[in-house]
Amino acid sequence: MDLQELLLVTCTVGWITPTVDATPFVQDRFAISFWVDPIVPADEFSEQYATIAQANFTVVLGGFGAKDPESVAQQLRACEINGLACIPSACESGPPLTPTDRNKSCVGLNSTSLWGFQMKDEPKVQDFPFLKNWSASIATRRERENILRFINLLPNYASVAQLGGVGYETYVQKFIDTVEPNFLCMDHYPLFDAGSANSTRNITMAGTERDEHQSASAIASVHTSLHPSFCQKLRVCMPWELRRRVHTWVRVPTGYHRNLRVFRELSLSAGLPFWNFFNTMAYGGGHHDPTEAQLRWQVFTSLAYGAKGVLYFCYWTPPGFGLDNAIMTPRGTAGGPVKYVRGHHYAQAARVNAKLRVYGDFLLHSTSSTMPVQINGSMSPAVVAAVLADTPVRAINASGAVTAFRFLVAAFDHGANVTALLVQNQDDAYAQIATVALRHGHEASLREVDAATGVAALVLDDAPDTPGLQLVLDAGDARLFVLAEEKPFPSSG
Repeated sequence: MDLQELLLVTCTVGWITPTVDATPFVQDRFAISFWVDPIVPADEFSEQYATIAQANFTVVLGGFGAKDPESVAQQLRACEINGLACIPSACESGPPLTPTDRNKSCVGLNSTSLWGFQMKDEPKVQDFPFLKNWSASIATRRERENILRFINLLPNYASVAQLGGVGYETYVQKFIDTVEPNFLCMDHYPLFDAGSANSTRNITMAGTERDEHQSASAIASVHTSLHPSFCQKLRVCMPWELRRRVHTWVRVPTGYHRNLRVFRELSLSAGLPFWNFFNTMAYGGGHHDPTEAQLRWQVFTSLAYGAKGVLYFCYWTPPGFGLDNAIMTPRGTAGGPVKYVRGHHYAQAARVNAKLRVYGDFLLHSTSSTMPVQINGSMSPAVVAAVLADTPVRAINASGAVTAFRFLVAAFDHGANVTALLVQNQDDAYAQIATVALRHGHEASLREVDAATGVAALVLDDAPDTPGLQLVLDAGDARLFVLAEEKPFPSSG
């Protein structure tokens, strides 16, 4: 390579052999954040961020209300004052950086509230090499500090073209292999277009192993000439035309559970924490305004799969977005002045977050030890026993004559030979009373994590005159328990 070629390479990428510090990002709290930070003058940041903290959010993700070094510095200060972590805009579009670009960059700012910098939303595969270079540039300028480089990936319902010509699991794995990130994040906004117990219609929420096995069998019986591996990867490589036909034959879980499952598997393999965005407002494409129960359904399903953070879409209603019903919403008259106020989702988010941050902090350093499993009223006792085989739970059922139920059971290695157990009501419309039986008859030693204090105490039966342990679960809600064992439960991954 002659001098001219060397200068060309250096000017193009900013350096010759960028290296990335891929040390996993270490959180000191469960992340509860959002898309669209308050779009207000900087002198209003402190007041607005106090409102954020009062709703039990823990992290501010920037990029909208502060986009230059001066306003980002004030954003960081407002987060410090209100006890919030902050991931502001990097105030740059990546290398190569001119001297002017470097002067406008926010990467050199410091604050006790600083967690990292927002870089890119929903990249495709072709963006990954550039993002690696940019991430390496930030790591170098921060002198290898363990700082978060925030890149949010597409959901599993993105088209192959949007992903960059690959299937979804390949897309996520290529991101890990190429960019060498220090955490993972994606957005997925499920459609609540049918009762959560009816996954035959609501494919965006479905995701049971039983459905998946039925789907693979049905495909194989119709397309006998297909290679066997096709049936195991049918959501990854199946052409869209065939996928549409398959949905008319069998249940194919392509939704929220499937997306979380992919992130659980790949994040554990890579040793990285993962977060995900979820929906809290109506917008085009069939997304109606979610209820508080549906907010709970989304965040506690994410927690069950091992997420270390969740982000609301959106906090501040984006200007000109239409239905204007995010957490902070504009109020006024047509053509007149508009003021942003706490919308109906504000109090809902505050209640959901109060419990979520306690559970999330409790599980922050725990590891998902088994794939979360769903139990529904159509399963035989033998199937239930098989599905629960790798969990501390021996059986779970809905009390009384209720058959249209669906529970999610997730187990975590909490350290010191302690198992944490999360049980969630997957019905987003109705409360359920679950009857739970543990292995080895250890119901008496089970402890429940108090949703207000995080302290584990002896479980109180919600219907002590009824045989078995009864647990009331509100619609979409979850309860967290701990169980000490003489030896660990088996783990299937």
